[in-house]
Amino acid sequence: MNKKAGEILNKTITLLVKTGGLGVSMDEVAAFAGVSKMTIYKYFSDKTTLFDKAGKAVMARSMAELSDTVHNDKSLV
Repeated sequence: MNKKAGEILNKTITLLVKTGGLGVSMDEVAAFAGVSKMTIYKYFSDKTTLFDKAGKAVMARSMAELSDTVHNDKSLV
């Protein structure tokens, strides 16, 4: 994933967390990310794909943090 797509994905994740994700439109994502919808569609074919990749990115980050915690005897608190 290139830098711009990563930035859009990160902004999407932030927006979804802030709003709870219900009813978030591509117009809202574009405005929050500071890009046009055309730019989003350049990297993500549709809203479902973007939100799916956002969910998978959150899960991957969470799993990496959990793995680091377990393997390095860090506290879960």
